[in-house]
Amino acid sequence: MCALQRSRAALQRYLFYCNRYMNHMQSLRFEHKLYAQVKQKMEEMQQHNMSWIEVQFLKKAVDVLCQCRSTLMFTYVFAFFLKKNNQSIIFEVRGNVYVARDKSIYVDRVELHPRSFGLFWDYNFGY
Repeated sequence: MCALQRSRAALQRYLFYCNRYMNHMQSLRFEHKLYAQVKQKMEEMQQHNMSWIEVQFLKKAVDVLCQCRSTLMFTYVFAFFLKKNNQSIIFEVRGNVYVARDKSIYVDRVELHPRSFGLFWDYNFGY
């Protein structure tokens, strides 16, 4: 492999990891919108006879989701510097699984139903 091909391959590899990292960073910038939606939903749930403490699970869920997404973002930096071997291949495959799950599991909407326990989630697991 000549020097030009090696440098082209190195550039493509760098751009791959850099683009993935930047995409996750951009999605993290929209966290404030997600928190605002959850705060509004929590207030709505409190108006339907749920206590403040009972609706805190929503905020905790968003906290965990954002923390997981942040961790996933930094795995691209780690993966870029890994030496290519069997363990790095397993790491990349597992990372792709997590990315696929992050994209396929999302909450479409939260609905309140007064006759039930108060809450139903509409979600899609992408399976």
